[in-house]
Amino acid sequence: MKIYADQVLHGYENGHQLLEASCKLNIDDRKRIDELSDLNGTTDENKYVDYYTGYPVAGGTKYVIAKTWYAYEKKRPGCAWTHSIIFNIEDFAKLTDLSVFFDTFQRPKEDLEWSYTNSIAFDIEERKKVLDVERNRLEYLIYTIFASSDPKFVIVQGEGYVKELFQVLNIMPYGILKTFTFSTMSYSNRRYGNQPFQYQMISERDSYLFLGRYKDICVCEDISKIKKYPYWVEGYANLILCNSLEDLNRFIIQYDEYAWSLTYYNCFVRLFFAIMNDKMTLRDFFDAIELVAPNIKKELWQKSVDLIVDGIFFDNYFERQVYEILEMFDIEKFILNANRKKKMEDKIIRNSPEKLYPILKKYIAGNVTDNERQEIENIIMKLKAENLKIVSQMDENICVVLIRMNNEMLLAKEIWEQSRDFQRTLIYCCDSRLSDEKLSNLLKIIIYYGTQNIAMDLYNVFGTKVIRLFYYVMGQDIKLDNNKLHDWTYVLLKDQKLLVKELKKVSSREQRKYLFLQLDFNSNDLLDGVDGHIWEKIYCDIFEDETRNDIRGQLSIKFFKIIFGSSNHFSEEFVKNVVGEVYQQLEKNQLSFDDWMQIEYLLPSVDVQYSWDKCLRVRKALKQKGYKLY
Repeated sequence: MKIYADQVLHGYENGHQLLEASCKLNIDDRKRIDELSDLNGTTDENKYVDYYTGYPVAGGTKYVIAKTWYAYEKKRPGCAWTHSIIFNIEDFAKLTDLSVFFDTFQRPKEDLEWSYTNSIAFDIEERKKVLDVERNRLEYLIYTIFASSDPKFVIVQGEGYVKELFQVLNIMPYGILKTFTFSTMSYSNRRYGNQPFQYQMISERDSYLFLGRYKDICVCEDISKIKKYPYWVEGYANLILCNSLEDLNRFIIQYDEYAWSLTYYNCFVRLFFAIMNDKMTLRDFFDAIELVAPNIKKELWQKSVDLIVDGIFFDNYFERQVYEILEMFDIEKFILNANRKKKMEDKIIRNSPEKLYPILKKYIAGNVTDNERQEIENIIMKLKAENLKIVSQMDENICVVLIRMNNEMLLAKEIWEQSRDFQRTLIYCCDSRLSDEKLSNLLKIIIYYGTQNIAMDLYNVFGTKVIRLFYYVMGQDIKLDNNKLHDWTYVLLKDQKLLVKELKKVSSREQRKYLFLQLDFNSNDLLDGVDGHIWEKIYCDIFEDETRNDIRGQLSIKFFKIIFGSSNHFSEEFVKNVVGEVYQQLEKNQLSFDDWMQIEYLLPSVDVQYSWDKCLRVRKALKQKGYKLY
């Protein structure tokens, strides 16, 4: 890959003028190059030092780097040769071998034909080669160039600092280069239009000519007097020497219009090394901005927050500190539109929910401003059940507030592992209008994870729909341990007819038997309110395969009461089986007195002389019901 640059030669021929060029220059650029290619001031030719000059042309789209030699061969004193190379402004930074660039400058010779009419091609390699520079000088150049945007003089000896200067120019962003003017040796104050050059090296020998004469140009402290450079200077030098400026440039470029201004470049360099050297909080970063860029601090605060919330800040550095934006919401350092507020809220929940705990502690104590309160409440409404433990640390007061505002938090399994009073407190905080879907999910969680008996509390809050949804959950093949079944039994008996109709959804047959035996079979409303076919199906489910005589006895008494206590007419097979079980015990006088008393009131009376005959009363009852079995 190659880049191309034009070249121009100036020298003396009936006056200092353009001699050769590979391009045509417009009037303004030619006038400027003509002027700046001439010898800059007067000096003893024996003490003359070849020097380089750099400045923008073509409205900042091109950059001129020129080398000037003293023309000793000319009879007229003060004549100079200047070879200028003109780059597209973005191309100089692409040069990968500055030693080749230095060799490109050619001083003309009288006995050779001039050849400055062709553009120059530079090969671009994949990786830049760093010049053999002296580190202390490199750090001095970095410090004096970037510490401020004020025009300055730098005192040097001989031709020193040239390699270090060009190494810095090679990495200088072209947004800065397009306004940067320099001379590696000035014999008088050089000007670019109405402004002094930004960076002029002057010889130690001639420094007295410059000291104190120019109010708008500062003289930099001598290199020998600087004992230690700021950390950012050392860090910047390391990046240059290692060819590792990508991260720095990525960090700076995110600040758009401020990024490539020499006025603020130093600020961004310092901020970059601050976050690279130490794990900063976002508040620390804001303080650093105020320190290094007080004139544009609000703009940079706003830009930083926008980048962070949008998820495009350098290396997502503050991704886990987004919660600090919420904490600083009312200090008038920035504003957030509705979309960015939403992004902020989502990032806090996703990346650092644990940081919400101290914020929520302040919130429930009333120690937040109105704007912050609104954002906190927006976040609360977005929280999921899985967030509850980490954001509340199971603080009961925080949990009460969270659940009152966001009922979905009730679905946190950690709640149902706490004490009974803790669980009951939160249940009674809940909106009784909780949707069927959420209440069903809540029941599942309580059945899986619950450690306390709170079934009645659920009934008190949600009413009869909690019973209906309990069966819905059971119908999903949910296993219920016996202890939890006992906890729920009292609630389920609040609607016995529904219990009978939904009994099959309880997955354990033993548990179905248990629930069946808890029914009130003296209730005509229950016995008549259930279709006979349902009773018969229950009989087939829980009685026919029962092997324990005591359980069969209990069940047969209950089904006996169903047959004779309800107005339903059952199949003869069902009646035969149920009544037969009891009849046999009566014939053998094996039915206990207590069991007899459960059914005696259902049977018709007989003549006194037959009152001992319990089987007769059963037969008479069957006849009255229309069953012809005995």
